[in-house]
Amino acid sequence: MKVRAIFFTLIIPIVVSGQIHKKKLSNGAGTMFGYIGYMMSAYGESNINFVGDGYDFTLSDVRATDEVSYESFPDEVRPSIVLPEITIKAGYYFRNYWAFALGYDRMRYVMDDRNDVRINGAIDPLLVSNSPWYGIYNGDPTVTDRSTFHYENDELNFIKAEIIRTDMVYHVGYNNEFVITSNVGIGLGGIISRTDFNYEGIHNRGTVSFSGFGAMLTAGLRFEFFRHLFLQSNVHGGFHKQFNVQARHVETSGASMNHFYGVGSFDLSIGYLVYIRPINACDGCPIW
Repeated sequence: MKVRAIFFTLIIPIVVSGQIHKKKLSNGAGTMFGYIGYMMSAYGESNINFVGDGYDFTLSDVRATDEVSYESFPDEVRPSIVLPEITIKAGYYFRNYWAFALGYDRMRYVMDDRNDVRINGAIDPLLVSNSPWYGIYNGDPTVTDRSTFHYENDELNFIKAEIIRTDMVYHVGYNNEFVITSNVGIGLGGIISRTDFNYEGIHNRGTVSFSGFGAMLTAGLRFEFFRHLFLQSNVHGGFHKQFNVQARHVETSGASMNHFYGVGSFDLSIGYLVYIRPINACDGCPIW
């Protein structure tokens, strides 16, 4: 009996320790992750207020896409390759199932040409030259023409902080060689815009400003391979409030825009998991 007791006293802790040591979960406390991916965006209609020297007017029901606008570049500097919309994120599970993450989304907001809109406000013909509109407007219908009026954010940079909940949906293998997890989260952050604005016969490109803030809900699936590499797809929905889009360089007349609009996007990303702190607190090294 004494021999058997000694045997179980020595063996059972070793077996249990070995089993615990293998149990490192991608959604467990102490896990880090990062990914980069390609994204596509869509925007709801909005009412954009334009304010500058000699004008203060609003265009209602403006439509926009994330399409590249080659017309915004002169022929001599027109790029052969346009930077894609991307998403980058890095996060850390501060407790089981829950992670804090910092993310960056580079999107584009391009006002459609031939927009059927309504215009409200005032434009002084004595101060604003080469304008397609002048006078006082009260909901008058009009159609935009990009040769005389165009607005876009060729870079709409959304920098955000997120809280994410991750749950295991499916797994294969003793060591979780293949895992599917669900991910839902909420993010808040600021917007830095790079603006292209053509109005009054003046075409300014590349005006950068901190222009507003946004909020986003995210839901997606993560497909993990061999506990480290993963592919992830997400859908996002939320809003942007841009209240101070600067559209003119300092050497020209001032101009700013503000508007509120809904945002939807989809991304497909590739990433990596790093187990910084094993959940059994055994003082082991990080699992890279």
